[in-house]
Amino acid sequence: MNAAYIRPVLTAVDKLFATMIGMSASAGKPAFKKDKQPSHDITSRIDLSGAMSGAICVSMSRALSLVVSSRLLGEDKTALDTDCMDAIKEFANMIVGNAKSEFPDDRIVITPPTLHLEPAGDIYPQGVMVVSVPFQTPGGGFTVDLALKAGG
Repeated sequence: MNAAYIRPVLTAVDKLFATMIGMSASAGKPAFKKDKQPSHDITSRIDLSGAMSGAICVSMSRALSLVVSSRLLGEDKTALDTDCMDAIKEFANMIVGNAKSEFPDDRIVITPPTLHLEPAGDIYPQGVMVVSVPFQTPGGGFTVDLALKAGG
């Protein structure tokens, strides 16, 4: 995978956390994911087609999901209700949408996010290597997984 698609994701996460969540998010070293399983309980998936196809998944714990959704919604969330799930999907949508605007090719279409709670299988596209970028925040860790290939 071309690093020109990873850098915009890093920038989008940094900006989103700084402006919308009010926390810092420190990126770890990107690595190829061997097990093809999401790293956390809650995963939002956005599919891409066009010049690059595949999926970008944002995976986080329930605890961080509640922190993020509380910050986005402006109210204290203590349970994963429908508003919280919508906020988590929108969080992923903002990351991918902002990153997409910086991708080297503008012929990419993204789908609305889908939410997977405690996914029990491979939710990534078949036959595509997955690059996982871990992040650490004061509220816990999360990952952004990119499973992209040229063309579609």
